[in-house]
Amino acid sequence: MNPIKIRWTTRAVFITGVAALMLSCAPAVRENKSPSVSHSNSMQALSRASALSLETAAPAESNPPGDIPDKQAFVRYTSRRGHYAVDAPEGWSRTIAGASVEFRDKYDGESVRLMLAPRGSLSANAVASIQRGSHAAHVGRITTTRAGGRSQTLIFFVSNSDANPVTGKRVRLDNEAVVYLRGNRAAMLTLWAPSGSDNTDQWNRIVSSFRWL
Repeated sequence: MNPIKIRWTTRAVFITGVAALMLSCAPAVRENKSPSVSHSNSMQALSRASALSLETAAPAESNPPGDIPDKQAFVRYTSRRGHYAVDAPEGWSRTIAGASVEFRDKYDGESVRLMLAPRGSLSANAVASIQRGSHAAHVGRITTTRAGGRSQTLIFFVSNSDANPVTGKRVRLDNEAVVYLRGNRAAMLTLWAPSGSDNTDQWNRIVSSFRWL
């Protein structure tokens, strides 16, 4: 065998191996697509901004914040589990938890919660329940009346609202709680709205609409 040919063959293999090693160690070159993505996002943002600028301006509030409109429609809510029925403003969000129910619209609300009739003072037990479940509650006037042949206890108090999930803001609320008895059961209907709201007629309608089934 020709020794010169062997040397050249060995040198060729060595050079090829070195070249392959250099290529494997070289950093990968990646195509930078960020400019096109950034341009696409900018165009989408401009499109959204244009759409928002073309929206119709919202009408001014015809009622002070917290006031239930005079022409507000109501719906009948019936709890088969709780054996009661009550009116609630149409369109308010509704949350059901067993026999209890809660309706909300911004800082306004209505709830019904069932409990066993206390053996002691009804009003004292109701006040204790209010203070346990309300933010910074201060109880004011308490009265007992009879309406439609039934006894009911009314408790007026003020409290703080739940914190706004976005801003964390709380507002002061006027509350009216009415406790209805039937045998060994009691139902507490609670209404609330920002302090200073005028909901006398609407609240009276809701209070008088409660019925045991």
